[in-house]
Amino acid sequence: MKITGSVIARLGSKRLAYKNILPYQGVPLVVRALRKLQESRLFDNVVLSTNSELIARTCHQLKGVLLLKRPVSLSTDEVPSVPVFQHILENFPSGIHLNYNCNFPECDASVFEESIALTQKYGESLSVPYAVWSQTEERL
Repeated sequence: MKITGSVIARLGSKRLAYKNILPYQGVPLVVRALRKLQESRLFDNVVLSTNSELIARTCHQLKGVLLLKRPVSLSTDEVPSVPVFQHILENFPSGIHLNYNCNFPECDASVFEESIALTQKYGESLSVPYAVWSQTEERL
């Protein structure tokens, strides 16, 4: 079964401008998150979904990360995450999709493993805190 790991990152945060590219321990949050997904070696695809050229350019040095330009219709504050996840799977079909929220930079990769196992068993998993959310293709 193919498994896709993703980070969804918009530029337009109302609470903290440019938060996804702010450094944490010297590395932009979005870059750190994508690296964690890659380093876990659990995913067939690692995808960055973004509406921002700036975020895309911040991550351009990451070899193997797939860039998915998010359409304007999926780029506002009012859009929930599920349609964005569905957009990812439309472009990168997979049996399981796992999204890692880059605002939780200390999340251990074991959370990815546990989330995938729970998703295989129950169809969906949401970690506490809400760093990782995964679903089967059927659930989405």
